[in-house]
Amino acid sequence: MALIFDISTWGWVQLILGAVVGLTGLSLLTGSELARVVAVFLVAANAVLLVVWFKAAPLWAILIIALDVVIIYQLINDWVEHGSA
Repeated sequence: MALIFDISTWGWVQLILGAVVGLTGLSLLTGSELARVVAVFLVAANAVLLVVWFKAAPLWAILIIALDVVIIYQLINDWVEHGSA
């Protein structure tokens, strides 16, 4: 299945996703719970979407998926809500 996109559309998609990831990263530095949820979603989506790249670059896909798993683990490890401890 091939999807036909205008190259400027793909650029806008990348720009918006990059801004979302950047804002999520800045919000993670402040300790936002919503940012943690968004970050887990974005990293999990990246890991799932990298399955497409297995045929083209299997080593790269495996390495990045492993990195995504480590990032998800670090994001959800000791996920304690403030005030319950």
